[in-house]
Amino acid sequence: MVQNLGGLLDDARRRSFVGRREEIASFESALRATGLHRALFLHGPGGVGKTALLEQLRLRAEEEGRRVVHVDGTAENVDHEALAAAVAAGGRPPVALLVDGYEALTGLDGWFREVLLPSLPVDAVAVLAGREPPRMAWRSDLGWRSLLAVHRLDMLEDDDADELLARAGVPADRRRRLVEVGAGHPLALALLADAAARGPVPDHLAKAPDVVSALLPIVVGEAPDADHERGLEACVHAWLLTRDLLEEAIGERAGEVWSWLASRPFIVRSPRGLYPHELTRQLLEAELERRSPQGRRRMQRLVNRHANRLLVEASGAERIHHAMQLLWLHRATPVGQGLWSLRDGEGVSVTAGSLKDHTAVAGILAAEEGPRAARLAEAWLEVQPESLVVVRRDGDVAAFAVELILPAAPALENDDPVVRALNDEMARLAPLRAGERWSLGRFFGGRDGFQRGPLAVLAGSTSSCITWLTRPNAWSWIVTVDPEFWEPVFSYLALDHRLDIEVDGRRQVAFGMDWRRAGRDVWLEVMAERELTGDSGPLPVDRTRPPPLARDAFDRAVREALRALHRPPELRRSPLMGTRLASGPPDERVVRLQQQLRVAVDRVGDGGDGDELRRVLDRTFVRPAPSQEAAAEVLDMAFSTYRRRLARALDRVVDVLWAVEIGEVDLD
Repeated sequence: MVQNLGGLLDDARRRSFVGRREEIASFESALRATGLHRALFLHGPGGVGKTALLEQLRLRAEEEGRRVVHVDGTAENVDHEALAAAVAAGGRPPVALLVDGYEALTGLDGWFREVLLPSLPVDAVAVLAGREPPRMAWRSDLGWRSLLAVHRLDMLEDDDADELLARAGVPADRRRRLVEVGAGHPLALALLADAAARGPVPDHLAKAPDVVSALLPIVVGEAPDADHERGLEACVHAWLLTRDLLEEAIGERAGEVWSWLASRPFIVRSPRGLYPHELTRQLLEAELERRSPQGRRRMQRLVNRHANRLLVEASGAERIHHAMQLLWLHRATPVGQGLWSLRDGEGVSVTAGSLKDHTAVAGILAAEEGPRAARLAEAWLEVQPESLVVVRRDGDVAAFAVELILPAAPALENDDPVVRALNDEMARLAPLRAGERWSLGRFFGGRDGFQRGPLAVLAGSTSSCITWLTRPNAWSWIVTVDPEFWEPVFSYLALDHRLDIEVDGRRQVAFGMDWRRAGRDVWLEVMAERELTGDSGPLPVDRTRPPPLARDAFDRAVREALRALHRPPELRRSPLMGTRLASGPPDERVVRLQQQLRVAVDRVGDGGDGDELRRVLDRTFVRPAPSQEAAAEVLDMAFSTYRRRLARALDRVVDVLWAVEIGEVDLD
């Protein structure tokens, strides 16, 4: 029978506590000497439940008849003499020493390891709990490696989080959202339960400012200075914070800040970089949005530009990593589905497909779209095996995407009803020009939910991100058998063309975009804005280009632009202002066009008779003589020779610029 208020408190703590089964079992094993361990080291970020767990260990120790010595390392006047006296007081029965806030006792760490704990009775048990993991001296000591059990306190699993809320009195219909928002953090869940009891259930921590204010100093604390704060911001915004991204964000102090971040208990260290626990990310995002929304947007743009540049420069598996950085910026939209699985210990990874995956892909398609789709996919994968991206779970293909680059294999294109229909549609809307190619997300899906499953979204998004940003395609299309689910996603991505296609009595819908009208730079700018606003729909009309020029019109426009090279008002009226040659902000396009024309003239000088042709173009257009006759005289050529070389040089410079226009060459 409970005799006092303390007993009632202990009963309430028992009823409210959930989870931590492994740590409790480890402690009970030490109490009963059923294993080798005689001490536990618990570590984890603030608010993760170290103190609550120590209370449960105290109760179990007392039930076993142990005299418990509880020490709060954050209290004043904690020194080795006071600790030794507390442990020695009262004599038998055996001691259970529980130390909370061990991170505040770093100056006594060696004394604990070498003096205090070795002096305890052989049947004593010690538990040290702090934010930081044990120092190397604990792990390198052969004795402590055998006697010390180290436990990192991670966030609660969803079932335990739900149970915690249930025991706090939160109704079942309100718990699911709180479990998501609380991200398994016990203190956050407790505060959210309290907030939900007083008002609406918040769907994001930013909508619970009191909770954010209470948690921030406990979970994150204060950064030493502005550079460390900016490093935290970069870590919050990035999929994985890498050393080179941190250098771009803060400059020469990157090494110092990197070491500090890596030592924080709320930061996870992975082989490729650093990232914060999800609750920490939400807290810092909410605080940054409140304190400096413009600063948050600047950091978002910096991460975007960094990832996009590396994606274009990289190859192979590295491209997948950089695609994740870009997709992560869209994590609050449907495009970001599935990214969370990569961090939840589910054994999920995104990789390039291999030949052995083709059978698995065909099997999924046969079950969902029928045998013809499976047969076509196998045929396309024989032609373009590099088009396959797969998501693996525990080594098996869980989802896939096949992104084709066309034209290719004319007979197969003719056999594929989707490719036939899209070729006809592009010919009607804006035909492909000589040398241009287009991309088609022809097949994608997963074992769970087919095209609605998060891993299918992840596979398709990764594949398209890489293809769209690293290939010079005139058009990009994606075809889906589930348009109701995907139309909002494609609208967000500004795919503004839609075509219904019937295949074997089943409706498939293709969504597409003409890159010649959009321009990759403009599209990336719009996507960077939508990361923050969530807007969708076609690209704004004032940010799109005119319909693409046919080759003969392009040829004429280049010749006219060369003649107007030094007359910006005339260049501003050039049809080339709507081409890739004049990409960039509106007020810089004339200068950009002039630059591209000059560089193309220089490029004509590469190889063979190129230098002579470049000289003709230079004295005719770049540094023009008063007349063609004067140019011929300056070049010491007969006028007829000059005219022949000028015609050949113009053909060559048009060829160079056409290669730029269709994406085959970059003059930068």
